Amino acid sequence: MIANSKSSSEVEAPTAISGEKRKAIACVYVPQLMPTGQAHRFEFETRSLPGRRVVCGNSSVSWQEQATSAENPLFAYVTSSSVLQLVRSRVGLEDVLDISQTECWISRYRTGEYIGVHRDCAGIIQLLLCLRAPNSGNGGDLVLRLKQGDRSFSLKDGDGLLFRAAEIEHYTTELVPTKWCPNPVRVVAAARYFVMSSHADHLHP
Repeated sequence: MIANSKSSSEVEAPTAISGEKRKAIACVYVPQLMPTGQAHRFEFETRSLPGRRVVCGNSSVSWQEQATSAENPLFAYVTSSSVLQLVRSRVGLEDVLDISQTECWISRYRTGEYIGVHRDCAGIIQLLLCLRAPNSGNGGDLVLRLKQGDRSFSLKDGDGLLFRAAEIEHYTTELVPTKWCPNPVRVVAAARYFVMSSHADHLHP
């Protein structure tokens, strides 16, 4: 199920396709992509998945990452026809975006944890789903370094963000304790989409 996403916002970049300029979307913010209860259910159901500690940039800072398999309900959601249609239509390349492979994982951040500035190593587009957001003031914002300038997203439970993670530098701010929430947690699911190699050359600004 995809919740109402009429208030989504987009940042566009021109893309050449078959000799013509079309609008390719650098990022699309979709508030309440899924109901809050569904986001919490996915967060709870994936807690027991095997995990590993990963780092990015600062070797002294790590967080937990958990891969999902094709049998997992979360994986089924990010590869459902409704979500794939959203991915195709919102990036502005519906007629050529032939998704051939999907990877999906969970990232769990606690106090003092964050992901440093980076670009992803693969994939044409990524869908980030917020399953459990920290309270306001605890950090954990996602920042994209766009051509128009840095753009920060304070994703709430159920929010989604589509963006070109292999092209756009991005990072998150550190999770910090507050008087009202001394042990903040941020949990997101990331779905990385791949396309047929015959289409890949058409998908870059």
